[in-house]
Amino acid sequence: MLITLHVNLLINTSFYLSGPAVIKVKEGTDVMLPCSLSTKENITSKLFDWKKVAQKDEGLKEVFLYDGGSHYNNGLRGQSEEFKGRVSHFQDELKHGNASIIIRNTKISDNGGYTCDFPRLQPPQTFNIELVVSECYVSYLIHKVFYIFLKRNKSHRSKEGFFVGLCIGKNLAIRYVSRYMGHDSIHCNIFQYCA
Repeated sequence: MLITLHVNLLINTSFYLSGPAVIKVKEGTDVMLPCSLSTKENITSKLFDWKKVAQKDEGLKEVFLYDGGSHYNNGLRGQSEEFKGRVSHFQDELKHGNASIIIRNTKISDNGGYTCDFPRLQPPQTFNIELVVSECYVSYLIHKVFYIFLKRNKSHRSKEGFFVGLCIGKNLAIRYVSRYMGHDSIHCNIFQYCA
């Protein structure tokens, strides 16, 4: 018996467009949002402000504010509740102009645009980042036709007459099972595995 299965999938492809840098992560992991001055000037005594861009009717959300040594992790107030205890910066890197932050234990609600703003620099500078958090992220394009040859499994004829598993790369599997309740039927499951 020969069954042909045509699979045409487009999974999270990304193309370079001018605009914000896009960072994609799996939910529950930590992510670094980069923000560095090209001049590498010491920003230990400067101000930089990370905000999450408004979505729908929400206002801007305060992610992390650093002002000459004061910040949300050492007593400064005003951080949005959803980011409390999850965001930190790289203190030792400030002298190299690095204002990058880490968001720990990412959530789906962290999806969206972020800005890293240096409002007091001359001229003021703002960096834009787009964060995509998903349950499972697969970073490549699949667009092929697959032929699945099914083999009769005589030892399990009464339960499942036919079965096959096909792994495509390391991130996608398709399973075919037939012979259910004495009738032939097709069940095709697609699984995504995150690395």
